[in-house]
Amino acid sequence: MSCNPKFGFRKLFNDKASAKNTNRPQLQVALDHVRAGDMLIVHSMDRLARNIEDMLRLVGEMNNKGVLVQFVKENMSFAAGSEDPCSTLMFTMLSAFAQFERSLIKERQRQGIVLAKAEGVYKAGSPL
Repeated sequence: MSCNPKFGFRKLFNDKASAKNTNRPQLQVALDHVRAGDMLIVHSMDRLARNIEDMLRLVGEMNNKGVLVQFVKENMSFAAGSEDPCSTLMFTMLSAFAQFERSLIKERQRQGIVLAKAEGVYKAGSPL
């Protein structure tokens, strides 16, 4: 998650780790920091989470704390008590696409490793 301080944000959380899971230091700091009445602005949904379960849980937990979650790229906001069936459908579908995209990335990575091993250029733990 990141935002530009020139827009007057009080706190900046810059998360560069993959959103494949929620075990990310800056995400944890942000979740511990937000309070009722706060707005958490996230550049895009796939920066918050890359699977439906994490996405729904994180946004739900923040909403239950009274935190509004806004996704800039998707132009969507979520707050407790403002459930809109259409927005919920779009949110769930976009979360599914983020999960699907992550699965495709992992599949391509596995294929690349197989090819690199066949060519003798792959070493375990090293980037391709």
